[in-house]
Amino acid sequence: MTNQNPCEAKADFEKWAKGFSGCSGGNIKGDYWICGIEWAGSLNESDLKFNDVTSPSAWKDDQKYRKWQLKSRYNQNALKLYAAMLDKTVTDYRQIGLASNGPFTRKSNTFKMNLYPISFRKDLKKLWTTWLPNKTGLPTKACYQKWCRDNRFPVIRGWVEEHSPKVIIGTSRDYMDDFVLAFGGKNAFQENIRKIKEQGEDIGAGRKLNWLELDGKSKGNRTLLVVTPFLGAQQGLNSNQLLQATGAKIAQRQKTLMI
Repeated sequence: MTNQNPCEAKADFEKWAKGFSGCSGGNIKGDYWICGIEWAGSLNESDLKFNDVTSPSAWKDDQKYRKWQLKSRYNQNALKLYAAMLDKTVTDYRQIGLASNGPFTRKSNTFKMNLYPISFRKDLKKLWTTWLPNKTGLPTKACYQKWCRDNRFPVIRGWVEEHSPKVIIGTSRDYMDDFVLAFGGKNAFQENIRKIKEQGEDIGAGRKLNWLELDGKSKGNRTLLVVTPFLGAQQGLNSNQLLQATGAKIAQRQKTLMI
């Protein structure tokens, strides 16, 4: 008998993927969330363990660990963007990142995550290697992404409804639809896509950000979803000037939302 649902995941992967997998963590009750696509890096079969991720992790509040985290260009740019949102200069990012209870620690006001839980060296569907179908139950990366949209994204929407962050930043305009679906939910998806594509602002150097006001579970709880270019890369936010301008625009948009 043929499999009627080729995108049906194995139970251990499903439990893991519907938890806080793919999240660097921090304080999920914080006001500011930043979300990428997936962790970058090569992955071997022995590296992918379906551990208990029912609670979010966090950066350790010690200097050595956070200095190691700050070697990542993505993390550097995420903190530069956050610095600009706080009306500081992007060059303050290291001081902010190494401060006691700094970003992405448990006592911070920030949370860091990814749409998809498995790490890949590049965002390429061909990197769905031979052992991954057996490990996950999903035959292709396209099938894996569809499964996440159908099963993981509603969980992410539940986090938004429960915790009502003030700002969520999605860091790739190529994945705008996915950010809208994950954080805004399925019911309002078509209307939200229409709105976010209409609501764009120029950053400079041909870059643009888009924004959308999300409804919370309770009336009056509003979240600003901002989708920016990738934090780095040739066509992304690859300069201090662009990061400063983007952070300032996000902060201004947040103030407008609060009025």
